[in-house]
Amino acid sequence: MPKIVRWETPFTNTQFPSVALLVTSTPNQWNNVQTIVMPQGTDKYPKYLVSFGEVIAFTCFEEAHAPERDFTSAMLEEKNLCAYLYLDSPWLKSYEAWIQHCHFPNDLVSSYHYLIFGGDNNIEVITTNIPTIEVVEEKTTVKIEYEA
Repeated sequence: MPKIVRWETPFTNTQFPSVALLVTSTPNQWNNVQTIVMPQGTDKYPKYLVSFGEVIAFTCFEEAHAPERDFTSAMLEEKNLCAYLYLDSPWLKSYEAWIQHCHFPNDLVSSYHYLIFGGDNNIEVITTNIPTIEVVEEKTTVKIEYEA
């Protein structure tokens, strides 16, 4: 049975936070993904900016009508959280050879499948990066830049 475990973040214990997805993609930097997690809703702070960096794959589904996935809540090692790591994800396994041979042929690299279950969106990210999490204490502007 798949192993889906707690991903330790400042917002992990929140149930159904508001979650937004920000993505940029350029010829030199593909699928740079960030999420904004708002545990107390869109009008309250703190909020958290999660930067995954360049990712291999991602999804963002409206939580009320997301398509059926390859896991169920019965597979969660710990219930009622919003942030998980899907350790033996079939999706993750399908990328392993491609990651190793195409992107890191001389290094053994780990990859991760992150899940954030929100009250308005569910986000999944496959990456070789460990994401950074920045606390946002007050209204601020998040800039996304792109040179064409």
